[in-house]
Order: sequence, then structure tokens, then C-alpha cells
Amino acid sequence: IPDTVYIYEGDYTTDIMAGSNVIMSITDNDALWQNTTRQKLGAQYRKLIEDKINELHEEYGLQQKLKGLLYVACILLMLIFLIWATNWFYRRWRFRIVRFLLKRSRPLAVKDYEVLNMRRIGIIFMTAFNVLRYLIIITLLFFCIPMVFAVFPETKSLAYTIIGYVWNPFVSIIKSVVSFLPNFIQIVVIIICFRYLVKGIRYLKNEIASGRLKITGFYADWAEPTYFILRLLCYSFMIVMIWPLLPSSNSEVFQGVSVFIGIIVSLGSSSIIGNVMAGMVMTYMRPFHVGDFIKYGETEGF
Repeated sequence: IPDTVYIYEGDYTTDIMAGSNVIMSITDNDALWQNTTRQKLGAQYRKLIEDKINELHEEYGLQQKLKGLLYVACILLMLIFLIWATNWFYRRWRFRIVRFLLKRSRPLAVKDYEVLNMRRIGIIFMTAFNVLRYLIIITLLFFCIPMVFAVFPETKSLAYTIIGYVWNPFVSIIKSVVSFLPNFIQIVVIIICFRYLVKGIRYLKNEIASGRLKITGFYADWAEPTYFILRLLCYSFMIVMIWPLLPSSNSEVFQGVSVFIGIIVSLGSSSIIGNVMAGMVMTYMRPFHVGDFIKYGETEGF
């Protein structure tokens, strides 16, 4: 306590004591540098130490601890009340809100298939309402628990740490999304360009296949397989252009997974690729024409 701090004058030093412990010693050289006497400098330092002790008592003393416990009790009572109110509102109003939403909803159908009927829509609303309840409770805990730790100076840093565990990943995600926006715009532009390029190729294919457009040396029955090949090449080239723009495309994990998927596809589709190549050779060599007389096993005909 401040009353236990006193000055002891020695022959060569002025000691500032706390009980039997020496806090600091002041020599004549120390006083000379401050352009004062040893005794005056000791009194100044004693006053500073007593003020600091009083400040620490106000911040860490028993009275402050009791106030902190009162604040903690108020925060916990408020947290319990808000959680109870959230659960009460959920139990009392969930069915009313769901019925209200169902009256204004319609089944979702794609052609003749009913994707979402009214029962499924009701389950989705109930699930979403329940998820919203848990999100509110988690948000309340996220704000109240750091407030409890922030009451006491000893645990204030822990409150900032807890907030950082949630806030820092959230900020990181936001920064990643913002930094990805230019690449995302490029990806959208690339997809749109290739989509209309494929549409143009399909238009030419239909014109050639119908006979309205004739190209010397290019037969009408080549239009469909050629369109298939060009479309495959366009989409492959589109993926090659998009690939470096994807997030973490340069990471070793991303590249390793890509190589692994490529190996699986290559091993699993070797027979398919062989059949495709054989079909392309037969198509473009045109060994058979409409009107030819052929025999296959015991079957023959034009």
C-alpha cells in the first residue's frame, strides 16, 4: 500500500523502501543529472510510485473486483434472458410464420416433375427458422462472452483473442472475395464469349446438315461430329483459360488434386476414347453411304 513506501537516507544513497525491500536507490550523480538534490529527487520518485500504486489499486483492487462481478452477473442475466426470449419466440411463432409463408408460396415444378411440393417447402421453412434461432443464440454468445472477459483487466486480452478467432477469418474471407472479383468478372466474360461461339458453330452445323449451306469437300453428314469435336475443343480451351483465375489455383494441393483427377479420367476412359477415335475415322473416311447394299452377319440390306 502507499503508506508503506518511505525514504531512507543513507551516507551515499537515498533509498526508496517498501517495507524491508528497496525499490530504488538514488545517488548524488543521479541528482546531479536532474539538477537537483538527492532528497528532492527521492521525494519526486516516491510521489510517482505512490500515485502508480493508487492507480493500480483503483484498477485491480477489491472494490473494482466487486464491481466487475456485478457487471458479469448483469451480462449473464441479460444473456440468459435473451436466449430464453429467442427460444420463446421460436416456439410460439414458428408455426404461425410458416403458415403465413406457405399461404403465399407455390409448388416448384420443372415441366412435369414437382421439385418442391408444399410439404417440402414447409420443412425448408421450419429448418431455416430453426437455423436462424441457433444463429441468433451463437451471435449472442459471441458478443456476451468477450464482454464477460473484458470486465477484468487480467482477462481483457483474452476477450480480444476470442473476438479475433471469429473476426479474423471473417475479414480474411471478405478480403478474399473482394480480391477475387476481378478474376470472377474475367471468368464470366470468358464463359459468355465461348457460349456464343458455340452457338455460332451450332448454327453453322444446322445450316450444313440441312443442306442450305454447302462447302466444297465438306459433306453434310460430317456436320454433327465436327460440331461435337469443335464444341469439345472450345470448352476445353475455356477451362484452360479459366483454370489460372480460380482461387488457390497455384497451390500445391490444388495442383495435386487436379493431376490425380486427370490420371483417374485418363485410366477410366481409355476404352471410350478408343471407340470415339474409331467412330471418327469411320465417319470421315465415309466407307458407307446412304443407299449402299451391306451385309452384317446374317443381316443384309440397303
